[in-house]
Amino acid sequence: MQRQLTGRAPAKINLRLKVVGKREDGYHLLSMLNEKLKLSDLITVYSTGDLRRGGSPFDIKVICKDFPDLESGENLVARAAVRLAEEVGVSSPLVIEIQKKIPVGAGLGGGSSDAATCMMLLNKLWNLGLSRERLAEIGVSVGADVPFFMFEGPARVSGIGERVDPSISLPKLWVLLANPSFEVSTAWAYRSLHLELTGAIKSDSFPSIFKSLRELAPFIENDLEGVVEGAYPCIGEMKTRMIQCGASISFMTGSGPTVVGLFETEAGRDNAFEVLSHSKWRLFATEN
Repeated sequence: MQRQLTGRAPAKINLRLKVVGKREDGYHLLSMLNEKLKLSDLITVYSTGDLRRGGSPFDIKVICKDFPDLESGENLVARAAVRLAEEVGVSSPLVIEIQKKIPVGAGLGGGSSDAATCMMLLNKLWNLGLSRERLAEIGVSVGADVPFFMFEGPARVSGIGERVDPSISLPKLWVLLANPSFEVSTAWAYRSLHLELTGAIKSDSFPSIFKSLRELAPFIENDLEGVVEGAYPCIGEMKTRMIQCGASISFMTGSGPTVVGLFETEAGRDNAFEVLSHSKWRLFATEN
């Protein structure tokens, strides 16, 4: 008998991304302040056969009508399903449908969010009873951003992404995203950093409670921004346009190239959307 569950996979923005160290294996150690957005993909998992014990190989079909390139077995969603099944020793034929709303390769964590949502849906569908913390431990082997999406709301994230502290309080944020429809390689962005990183981890601290955008703004910073903006000057140009259109602050999220504008009011954000809609950039009006 076919069973199915559907869940929302939210986009994220990095309000703060500081590179504080580097492991011997080349992974950079980070200190981040992340927030989820209402802009989301939809993930539906269908179990098309009986659940079997033993973790033997099983069929997974990924459907993503708007992005057929994402339908391969190398998709993070498929890898997440296989990893979870291997960990708990079960298998079941699956169909996973992805309805994409988050732009691909945009620095918004769409693939990692899809993977995390898939794992949480399968946890329910297969009646595994795993905690969010345990799912996060499994998820980091799929992708460094996956653990963040296992928890509700904003979080302080550190290590390579595996340490998630959700005891963060943020104000209401009216968000305008601008995406130039090209991708930036995350690996290239980190390789291009010229920071003096030693074995010692740099300290980085910020408050746990922000009552207003004015309080939050001084802590918004992205170590990757200068590198990426230097290679793609249009990012700096869009940040300037955001400020001219009334954003309190504008910055690049993740390894880019998406530019974020934060506004005090919904009306201010919507006005900026209207003004910037004549540009060649893809715009997304959303909120936290």
